[in-house]
Amino acid sequence: MTSLRLFARYYTSIKDFDKAVLSYKRAIKLADSLDLKRSCYSTKSELAGLYYIVAQYEKALVLGKEVLNDQNPLLSQIYYTMGLSYKELHQYDSAYYFLTKALHTTNIYTRGAVYENLYELSNYPPFQKYMKNYGDSMLFYRDSIYAIDKSKEIIAYKKKYENEKLITENQRLELEKANALRWLLFSVLIGVVLLSLLLYFYQRRKIILHRKEEELNLLTLRLRENELLMERNRRYISELEAQAEESREAVEQLKEQKERLAFLRQDNEALTAQVLAKEAWLSALRKKPVYLDEAGAKKVRMITDKVYTDFTRRLSSSIPMLSEYDLTLCCLVKLRFPVSDIAVLLGISSSSVSTSKLRAKKKIYETLGITDKKSLDQWIGEF
Repeated sequence: MTSLRLFARYYTSIKDFDKAVLSYKRAIKLADSLDLKRSCYSTKSELAGLYYIVAQYEKALVLGKEVLNDQNPLLSQIYYTMGLSYKELHQYDSAYYFLTKALHTTNIYTRGAVYENLYELSNYPPFQKYMKNYGDSMLFYRDSIYAIDKSKEIIAYKKKYENEKLITENQRLELEKANALRWLLFSVLIGVVLLSLLLYFYQRRKIILHRKEEELNLLTLRLRENELLMERNRRYISELEAQAEESREAVEQLKEQKERLAFLRQDNEALTAQVLAKEAWLSALRKKPVYLDEAGAKKVRMITDKVYTDFTRRLSSSIPMLSEYDLTLCCLVKLRFPVSDIAVLLGISSSSVSTSKLRAKKKIYETLGITDKKSLDQWIGEF
């Protein structure tokens, strides 16, 4: 039975769903024959999740109802699966009921996923009054999961560091042994070296007068060479002075180019403002901000890409970990919406807007290795 479940998980991972379903059904049959209820519930729960993946929501709900039992160790997960299935079938009241039941779990990843779906569900009129609470909870769990994943990376690096430290310690001990052996050999050879030095200095004294004479001849030659070198240096100094004059002219030209570039940037900002003013929908949104649904958020990103030359594509290519929510937030900042308007457009509080901007800034700066104190608004404005 256990082997069949493992085969089913393997087939699911390689997207061979027909074989996965067959293996799960065989495992359920064996569990029933052995009267292993908890194993049967667990296997049915996994099969219900598979039916949701392949968009067979009715089958997922049938299995989910069969395993709604306190003996099921995956009770919160089956509530989550049923909530998602009802959501896909547009039965939003049932989806809301099972998603809130799925919150009774200690698994932070499950709770985070549930709050994301409840936030999406709050787009519909009966649940819009919960939008702010679910938006804040979703952001809280996103930040918590990000911190946990970061901690896991730190633990992995720490373990790797300890292993490398142990290897280094062993290498140090081996090096100390080798050094001790080298010191012994050095002590034996030092006597030979001293004797050789005595012989060397004795021979050196015999030839020192001859070398002094040769050195005098060499000094005479070097004096002449130095005179020639000084002459060459004087010519070189003259050339450098001419080059310095040319460099000063180049600096003045560069200064003129920088002034021209500043003028062009101001002109470009003015042209961009004119283009944005022609977007009637965006102008209306500035005058009276309203909550952006998925189509509205997509339209904001399209306008930003049109005005600022594929802004979202360039941003997601540079920082792949940014979500669509983060990209929409960055577009609103690029379009210079104030924090109060962004809060209305995204359906969250002003403090949550600041939290979201800090989280996006952290992702961007860590990915690009930015260490200066430039604000997110300034960075996006220059991107």
